[in-house]
Amino acid sequence: MSRRRSVREFGEEPLRLRDLSALLTAARPTRPETHPDIPATGNVFKTSPSGGARHPTEVYVYARNVEGLTPVVYHYDGFRHGLTPLDGKIDDDQLIALAGDQQWTGNAGALLIYTSVIERNQWKYPVSRTYRVLLMDVGHLSQTVYLLATALGLNVTFTAALRDELVEDLLGCDPANELVLGMSVVGNRL
Repeated sequence: MSRRRSVREFGEEPLRLRDLSALLTAARPTRPETHPDIPATGNVFKTSPSGGARHPTEVYVYARNVEGLTPVVYHYDGFRHGLTPLDGKIDDDQLIALAGDQQWTGNAGALLIYTSVIERNQWKYPVSRTYRVLLMDVGHLSQTVYLLATALGLNVTFTAALRDELVEDLLGCDPANELVLGMSVVGNRL
């Protein structure tokens, strides 16, 4: 934990698929049978806390430079621990633009883009609390990704300085139902 840092420089070597897979386990549900001390309530549990065990965060991956993956946008399915390719394909200039013109993002191995599905929390929490819980959920998850990336010897940084409408278009998400909240930018060390 003491080695965790935001590093905005990335090496040219492709990100190993197994490292990306390890990072995505942060968003993968754990089953009650793997935790016999947790009653079988039907709730979904993950490696990061989530208000009311609602887990509103969805993870999308832009695999810019990942071994064995076509450089497109994928939706991560935590239950299957699998990636589903979407239509989204961008070049490095478009990547930098959607990341708020932050030049350092253009050399990343992968972007883990976090969105929040509002209705997963809204039925349980009043309106203002819903938004707070969505933000905390992404914060917890991105910190877990930071710690895993550090353990794997990768560079990582989180940013919320995005052009939301460009990210929404890339992902095909409706901001009335699914909010873009930030992304972890990951790559190999120099």
